[in-house]
Amino acid sequence: MIFINYRRDDTRDMAARIHDRLAAAFGGANIFMDVDILVPGQRFDRELAERLDRTLVFLCVIGPRWLQLLHEREASGERDFAREEIVEALRRGSTVTVIPVLIEQTPLPRAADLPKDIRDLVLHHAHTVRHAHFGGDLDRLAAAIRVGIRQAENARKRERARLRAEARAREAEARALRAAPRWIVAAILLVLVLCGGVLAFWNRPRDTGAYEGEGLLEAQKCARLADAEKERRRAEVEKWAKENPVRTLQDCAVCPQMVVVPKGSFMMGSADADVDKLSRWYKREGPQRKVTIPQDFALGKTEVTFDQWNACVAGGGCTSNPKPDDRSWGRGRRPVINVSHRDAQEYVAWLSKTTGQSYRLPSEAEWEYGYRAGSKEPYPFKDGKTITVSQARYAAGCTAEVGSYLPNKFGLHDMPGNVSEWVEDAWHESYRGAPTDGSVWWRGGDPKLRVVRGGAWYHSAIYLRSTDRVDYTATYTYGDLGFRVARDLKPGELSK
Repeated sequence: MIFINYRRDDTRDMAARIHDRLAAAFGGANIFMDVDILVPGQRFDRELAERLDRTLVFLCVIGPRWLQLLHEREASGERDFAREEIVEALRRGSTVTVIPVLIEQTPLPRAADLPKDIRDLVLHHAHTVRHAHFGGDLDRLAAAIRVGIRQAENARKRERARLRAEARAREAEARALRAAPRWIVAAILLVLVLCGGVLAFWNRPRDTGAYEGEGLLEAQKCARLADAEKERRRAEVEKWAKENPVRTLQDCAVCPQMVVVPKGSFMMGSADADVDKLSRWYKREGPQRKVTIPQDFALGKTEVTFDQWNACVAGGGCTSNPKPDDRSWGRGRRPVINVSHRDAQEYVAWLSKTTGQSYRLPSEAEWEYGYRAGSKEPYPFKDGKTITVSQARYAAGCTAEVGSYLPNKFGLHDMPGNVSEWVEDAWHESYRGAPTDGSVWWRGGDPKLRVVRGGAWYHSAIYLRSTDRVDYTATYTYGDLGFRVARDLKPGELSK
């Protein structure tokens, strides 16, 4: 069965068109779309469970008002049937293939913008359906559904085989116990109890600050670049560095390499016309204003890596989070993830103490200035109006090693994509009243929330724009969150 989940005030007409097209391809009896088909007296929760037990592919149709309606329903306290359906589909794991279906240019929501119980939705690859290309898009969706059906069926076969094997093992164990002398039975039972206690302790819940569904993220297969592709990209980066020398500094062997960013002015935020092209959710990106960075400063050439974080731990710092989870993707030169704003503060405190220099997180204005590198467009490459997966790490299954992609004109790598980055500022809903000198903005902000910039490995391109901003609590950790550091320059330091 194919289950179509949607919000009536968002995509009802398009969901109906999708239903009709899929009914023609798979048979109307195999499509479940709306509670309206329930007869009087049927209970929604029981019928939902029964339908999902038979569902192999779950389509979550997301239009331009989907996120807004989700938040409105959550704020009202009213029951949200669409959300309940998503929760139940995600809870079934690999036995149900979940496909987010994005209408027109609607982006896939970020994990931080979703309630905890449906954040795993962002881990599923999305499919776009457009009015102008409806036929072709639905043909491709039908092909994806057929693949999803096979995957779900195979997962259910494996689950049934596992359950049968467990049942046979229990039956054999029972036969053995019945046939054994009583003292042997007692010994076996004691061993089983002790083993069960050890396993329970080992698998006890840890308070990591992460949400409960993140186990699925650990199971995600992280596609790694082939050796030949890695070499090609490394050669591109090395060639760019030779042809475009930038001023760098590094205060110790295990310290981040820093790029000297020249002082200057820029227009920060989205112009009113640009914001109007997007939804009101993006009003937080304005009003646009001129910001002047009054003096040169240094900004991390890349995001802080696991190797650099480990150096902090070995040096006696970063004690609150000594081994952040790497989601089994690898550590080394990959950006450190699952670190909170407070964890990042521990790192810069250790770095400052170790080097005698003034390290810190960048202000939001410094970060955007560094991202733009003189560009007035949404992205810092070529014409700046678009970005591709060959230029930044996004729409992917995991992080990449830092510096795998060409830098912007300042020589900064991975400003868009790879991991979203903490900055120092407190969260404000807009830029009204924001400073214009590039300094950190605290006054009037929410002291519990911090600004995050840059977009991450699983985001769509719209979240990698120079103006995109989102808020997280200072203690929040997730597999898309990292940071890079800034450093003040002493008078006359660059003339040495």
